[in-house]
Amino acid sequence: MTQRNSSCILCMKGSECLGTLIFEAPSTLIVSPRRRRFWVETLHVTTFSMSRNFFDRYRLRALIVQLIETDKDRTPVEGRNIDWLIQRYLDEIHPRDSHNRIIVDPSLLAEISSEPRHLNYLPQARIRHHFAAQAEWLLAHMIASSSKQVKLLNIDQWIQFCRQSHRDSIQADKCGVRWGLAHGAKVDAQGAYSLSRNLAEFGHNQSFWKKKLEIIRRNRTKERKV
Repeated sequence: MTQRNSSCILCMKGSECLGTLIFEAPSTLIVSPRRRRFWVETLHVTTFSMSRNFFDRYRLRALIVQLIETDKDRTPVEGRNIDWLIQRYLDEIHPRDSHNRIIVDPSLLAEISSEPRHLNYLPQARIRHHFAAQAEWLLAHMIASSSKQVKLLNIDQWIQFCRQSHRDSIQADKCGVRWGLAHGAKVDAQGAYSLSRNLAEFGHNQSFWKKKLEIIRRNRTKERKV
């Protein structure tokens, strides 16, 4: 019989976090070096700072999966775009804040502290910003594989959202506002926007992504003819 032991190991890691997040528990980080799995309770501040995009990307993906699975209308993938995500977030996630009390005065009676709070106003632009910041990574994640299981959103409309987000980030920067940018990213207003070049930052080369985008364009043309 195999016996499994649980241990607590305190360690520090100064490089970028390259573990795996569990989609059912987006705050859970698992690292598996040499076939051994470690549950990471906390990260050194330097590692966390270098890994914020990593966490944001997988949490956003987990959020999208959650919004799809809890959609009572069972919206088909063709109808899932950025506007659908924003509305689903406002309908499904935001109302939960009325019961979410991070800081509670212990002197309050239980029946008082459990009462719903007044929801803060949540502008759609704020939700759109978080998706825009990782829009290109989400696109790369969905089109790198031919599997339909990773096609969570309408690909054609998400490509349009990526391009629009780039333009919006430039306009926001002109007004002194940082919007739609990933952690550590800077506004690139020089030269023409190249989606394939940007996708190459997540793996593979630009030629690989050009082919992927061209296949999507051809399929779109065929569907229109039909």
